[in-house]
Order: sequence, then C-alpha cells, then structure tokens
Amino acid sequence: MRPTRLLVIVAGACSAVVVGRDGSLVWVIVRVLVVVALTHGTVVAISRGGARVGSGVTLGFGALVCAYGVGVVAPLLAQDGRSLDSVLALAAAGLGLVLVVVSAVRFVSTFGSWARLGALAGVCAGLYVVLGLVTTTVEVTNVPRAHLGAESPADRGIAFESVHFPASDGVRLAAWFVPPQNGAVVVLLADAATTRSAVLDDADVLAHLGYGVLLFDPRGQGESAGRAMALGWQAERDAAGALRYVSTRPEVAAGRVFVLGTKTGGAAALASVDQPRVCGVVAEDVTERVTADRGWLAHEEGVVGWFRWQAESFRFALAALLTGDPAPGSMRAGVVNAARHRALLIASRGDPGGVAVARYVAAASPRTVEVWVAPGTAAGRVVDARRAEWIQRVGDFLASATC
Repeated sequence: MRPTRLLVIVAGACSAVVVGRDGSLVWVIVRVLVVVALTHGTVVAISRGGARVGSGVTLGFGALVCAYGVGVVAPLLAQDGRSLDSVLALAAAGLGLVLVVVSAVRFVSTFGSWARLGALAGVCAGLYVVLGLVTTTVEVTNVPRAHLGAESPADRGIAFESVHFPASDGVRLAAWFVPPQNGAVVVLLADAATTRSAVLDDADVLAHLGYGVLLFDPRGQGESAGRAMALGWQAERDAAGALRYVSTRPEVAAGRVFVLGTKTGGAAALASVDQPRVCGVVAEDVTERVTADRGWLAHEEGVVGWFRWQAESFRFALAALLTGDPAPGSMRAGVVNAARHRALLIASRGDPGGVAVARYVAAASPRTVEVWVAPGTAAGRVVDARRAEWIQRVGDFLASATC
C-alpha cells in the first residue's frame, strides 16, 4: 500500500496548491487545511483501516481530487493556456483517476463473489454522483473571463459614454451609459458568464424607446475587475453599485430607475428588487442560484425532483465552501419583501424548466409579479425571437410601473 499512500500525498499536494491559488487569505487557508486534513485522513485510513476501509476511503478521496481537477483544468486551459495552475490541476485529475481505478478494484475485491455485484453497483452510483456534482460545482466557481465584443452602442446609432463605477464591495466595474431622453433609466444585468455585449439588443430597444441604459460587465468578465462566478452570487453587489451610480446622474429623474436582467442577472434583479431606488424589475430566463429557488422540483417531479433538490443543496453548499461567499437571497424572498414593487418575468415556452421557475417565483407574490410565457421561443432570447411583442410587453410594463 506504500505506492498508494505516495499517490495520495502527491495528489493532495497538487490539490492544495490549486485550491490556494486565489481568493481571500482566510478562505485560502481554510480550503488548504481541508485538503490537508482529507489527505492525512486518507493516509491514516490506508495504514490502519484494513483493506476494505482503506480502499473505500481512498476511493472517495480519489473521486474528490479527480472531480476538482477536472472542474478546474478546463477553464484554466481556456483562459491561461499551459500555466502552472493548469498543469497542477491536470496532474491532480490524473492522479485522482488512478486512485479511483486502483482503490475501486481493491474495494470490490474485499467482498464475496455475490456481494461484489452490489458493491460494484454502489461504487458506480457513488462515483456518478460525486464526479458529477463536484465537477459541475467547481466549473461554476472557476469561470474563464469572457472578452468584450467589438460591437458597441455606437454601431446601433446610439450615443453613449464609457464609464466605471465601484460595486458595493469596491470591485471596479466597466460600463456603457446611454443618457435618457425621458428621464428614466434601465440598469441591465447580464448573465454572470457573459459581458455587457450580451444585453446590447435589450439596450438597443430601450434606448430607441427613450430610456437611458446602463450596461456593465459583471465582475471578472470583459473589462471589469474581480473574479467571475457562473452562479452570479455577487451580482447583487454589482447591481447595488450600478443603482448608486445612475442615481448620481443628473439626467435621471428621481423615482425613474428600473432593472432588467437575464438568467443569473435576472435572478439578481429579483433578489434585489426591494432596494428603494428600484421602481420595477424585468427578469428574462431566470436561473436558480440558491436551494430555496429549487423548491419547484418537488412539486413538479415528485420523488425524483426531491432527490435533485437534495443534490442541488449539496452543490450550493460546496460552492459556498469553494468561494468563501455565502449564498445570496432567493428570488422568492426578494419579491415577497418588495411587495410595493412590480416585476415581470419572461420565460420561453420551449424551456419547461424556465417556465416552472418563473411560475414558482410568481406564486410567492401573485399580486405584484406577472409571468409572460413567450410562445415559439425554444432557443435564443425572447427579445430576438419575438421582438415586436417583447417591445410591447416590456414597454407597457415600464410605462406603468411606479415607485
């Protein structure tokens, strides 16, 4: 078992370096200590736990290391190429895979002939769950920076300014500001994995309706500082900074500020709708970011949905551990707390999950939240697929929403 112990130590060392490569000092120390503790515990189990316990613990350790390495290496290769971090992450993934194969064979062999089939099935099921959940969670917390496209509002015939402003926690964000013609402004929240270019179509429509628009790169994307996270847990901080910025613009009338978000940006808009500066929120293709917004699973999918909900709970808890950021407020809590503010949720009929999320959120405050399920939009944004109807619906909502 000595070669196995050596593999565990080397895999743990590679993982410790990778998890400690960025983030706040406190959470770097916490993550590194967790890896050290897991590595030490695995070595002890191999030495003192017997064949079954030692191989079982090693199997779990190898699966975690492999999943983390795979989740990290793909974004790093896309962003940094062959950096030291990507090499170490790839090494951890490879060593973890070796540990999985070797320890799985040893673990299954400790059972009798008939019990081996059950043990093998259990190992396969466990690996499927661990590798799937951990890998996807690591991926959403290690997002490569998306680059700002070449197109700007000027290409749509819209006058704008390039500006910067701080998020509520001080992260510097890059933006385009289009002055309003009617005194009202719409803050556009792009999905956390994209840049402001992703909401340029929305800005085009709104600017031609006379609204001012603020488009900014989410943190860690485009020209903004900070570190990106695909779940968009820091988006409220970015939104708070954007709302503070537009409130300082002399062109913007008091009580004439709206928020329009897409995907995780839409979720952040709904979660922060109770801010006093906001008069109304439009959220399109909202994406759940916390466990509380996945409650529809149990209602829609029964027992299978309940198990999915439990898996998501684990995934969100792991994301909090990896990032050091607590999970933000839920969309449902946001609309309940903002009983005086209206919200419009836009969902594509071709996305049953998105429709279920929108209706689940709206059910928390049916008096203030309306849902538009746009037909014939199986793929792509509703603003592109059904532009005329989108303009009518959103334009009417903004015109009628008051603080």
